[in-house]
Amino acid sequence: MAFAVNQQIQDLIAKSRHTLITFRSNGGGDALGAALGLYLLIKKKGGRVDIVSDGVRIPPALHFLPSYADIKTELPPLQKFIIKVDITRTKLESLSYDVKDDTLSIFLTPKVGMFSREQIATAASGLKYDLIIAIDTPDREALGNVFSNNTDLFYKTPVVNIDHHASNEHYGQINVVDMSASSTAEIAVRLMEELDGAAIDKDIATALLTGMIANTKSFKTAHVTPSTLQTASRLMKLGADRDGIVERLYRSKSLATLKLWGVALGCLQHEQSLGLLWLALGAEDFVQTQTTPEQLPDIIDEILMNAPEARMILLLYQDPHILTRYQAILRIFTGADARLIAKQFNPQGSAHAVSFAVPAANLLDAVKTVKKGITNFVRQKIE
Repeated sequence: MAFAVNQQIQDLIAKSRHTLITFRSNGGGDALGAALGLYLLIKKKGGRVDIVSDGVRIPPALHFLPSYADIKTELPPLQKFIIKVDITRTKLESLSYDVKDDTLSIFLTPKVGMFSREQIATAASGLKYDLIIAIDTPDREALGNVFSNNTDLFYKTPVVNIDHHASNEHYGQINVVDMSASSTAEIAVRLMEELDGAAIDKDIATALLTGMIANTKSFKTAHVTPSTLQTASRLMKLGADRDGIVERLYRSKSLATLKLWGVALGCLQHEQSLGLLWLALGAEDFVQTQTTPEQLPDIIDEILMNAPEARMILLLYQDPHILTRYQAILRIFTGADARLIAKQFNPQGSAHAVSFAVPAANLLDAVKTVKKGITNFVRQKIE
């Protein structure tokens, strides 16, 4: 079965005129490494390919990855509207256009005579992409605007879904979902070795090993298996620098980031009855530590490594650039769906991680509002 699936994917990539690789914007190093590895492989084999993630922000610690700057934050136009004019009998002298009051006017000047309606036809080009590869994304909605603004593309185009999360909804025409894998990058390695192992060079190996290291916290999580270590070893033989990757991911934190970690860990609270760890950071915390909210995912990862009993982690913060805005990040580590828990706040994300804005007069009220929502959800589940 695995061989048949790999063959189908190989055929789709080989026949594709233009492939789209996409992943959820909060996917982190695993999604980024796996997506870039596959992107580089397709490019190396001469394929046309774009990589897009809705509003993704690449943390500075990952700027060493090859071609990370190629990642776009929104899809380009997917189709062209075509106006066809039959000039067999009426030759064209000139063409011009004008835009006024949101109306486009196109002016055709014939050399002799005049154009008639019968000579004009309209059409639409085919969709820009004929293959979509979704990386480390449990469902279409987690892709944000890449999906919500382009639903026709996803329903008319074959989707290859590659992931290792148990929450994956198997929404692709081809689903490569392995919950026993340590990371999506590990699955990508095995798939790419089947597609064309000889094409995996140093840059591709670096991207893939970065994904594996990021998701396993440098091979310290419970999902690491002998197969994981063997896969990592093969990537290192191909030129991936494990020590260099670890250095950039875990040993190069700025003093400002460490100060923010200290503030965050110092105000960490535990609601044992809910299995909830939570903390709240005000705008002054970012100002005093000279940091930005972009460093917050690293804080959640740090908490995870030191608090394995947590079932949920909630991080609330006030954006120092928009003092009236209160944002929240909720991560779930049970069978619950983060989107349902935070439903009243119109969250964006996946079943295990969402972000959302919180309407509140101040940060304390924002904390009370979100905790009340979580408490009500937990009580309803118990009842």
